[in-house]
Amino acid sequence: MTRTLQPADLDQSPPAPSLPRHRVILAVDIEQSTSRPDLVKAELRRTLYELFDQALRSAGIRRRHHDRFTDRGDGLLALIHPVDQAAKPVLLNQVVPALTQLLVS
Repeated sequence: MTRTLQPADLDQSPPAPSLPRHRVILAVDIEQSTSRPDLVKAELRRTLYELFDQALRSAGIRRRHHDRFTDRGDGLLALIHPVDQAAKPVLLNQVVPALTQLLVS
C-alpha cells in the first residue's frame, strides 16, 4: 500500500547528514588572481561574494536555498538546493546573466 504525502510530512527534519544529498554546484573564479597584490585579491574576493549573492537574490534564490559558500581562495563554490526557486533553468537563464551584468557594470 502506498502512502500519500501529507503537509506534515514536509515539515519533518531533513535526512541524516550521512545520507547523500542532491545539490547543483556553481563555481566562480577570479581570473589571473595570482598575479595581483594581496590587498587587491582581498577586495576582489569580497566583491565577488557580494555580487554572486546579489545575482542569486535577483533570481529569487535566498540563503535558505543554498549551503554556505565554500571559499576557494580566488573563487567560490556554491551548493544550491534542489528547490523550485533554484531550478537549473533559473540558474542558467537568470543567475549567470545577472552575475555577468553585475561584473561588467
